Amino acid sequence: MNHMIGYIKNSVLMLMLVVLSVLVVFSISEVSAEEKISVSAKSFDNTIIIEFENEEKNTSNIKTVKIWLSADNSFKSFKVEPGWTGNEKANGQMIVFSASKALNPGESVKFGLITDKKTSGINWKAIDENGNTIDKKKVTVQDITGSPIIF
Repeated sequence: MNHMIGYIKNSVLMLMLVVLSVLVVFSISEVSAEEKISVSAKSFDNTIIIEFENEEKNTSNIKTVKIWLSADNSFKSFKVEPGWTGNEKANGQMIVFSASKALNPGESVKFGLITDKKTSGINWKAIDENGNTIDKKKVTVQDITGSPIIF
C-alpha cells in the first residue's frame, strides 16, 4: 500500500512538472510573438523627420499612426508620403495619419513635422486595419547637429 502511495505522489509530481513546462514554453513563445514597430526621429531645430518601420517578422499591417506631444508644445505643420493623409487633433497636439493602403511587414513610412518648440520626445501608437493597437511607445528625438556646409 505504501508503495502505491509513493507511485501516485511521483506520478502527480511528474504531471505537475510537465504542465508547468508546457506553460513556460507557451508564455515564452507568446512574448517572442509580440509585434514590433521600429521608430526613429531626427530633428534640426523644430523640424522633425519621424520614420515608422513595420518589422518583417510582424503579422499585422499598419493602417493608422497617431502621434502626440506634451501639453506645452504643438504641431505647426506636417508632410506625408503618397498614400497617407494626416489630420490634426487636440489643438495641434496630435496628428492622426491614415494609409489608403496599409503598411505591410517589412515596409516603412516617413512623416515630416514642424513643432512650435523644440521637443525631446514624441508619443506614438500604431494601429492595424481592425482598430487594434499594434505597438505604443515614446520615441526620443535625436538632434542633428553640425554646421551647414557652404560652397
